[in-house]
Amino acid sequence: MWLRDRAIGEDLGNVNIEHLNRFINATDYPTAIKRFHAAAVISSNLVEEELSKAPASASADYTLIVIAVPNLHAEYTAVFEAVKNTTIPEEST
Repeated sequence: MWLRDRAIGEDLGNVNIEHLNRFINATDYPTAIKRFHAAAVISSNLVEEELSKAPASASADYTLIVIAVPNLHAEYTAVFEAVKNTTIPEEST
């Protein structure tokens, strides 16, 4: 209630009275829904093994994007080396 009283008389940035009422009167609002989203980059030789552990049916509660990269370690190392070789060296003082 104190924060709501402050919001009436002063600027609290992105916080407004409707936001505060959502928490002050929490029982008047529906329960929040949790949804999870993720992306995984894995070596293509692990895809079959890892996907065999995945749930058999889809769920509205989560989304997973799997990106399979052949020879992931070699690709990662090549990209890292390319970036390292293109950086500007520090000037000595």
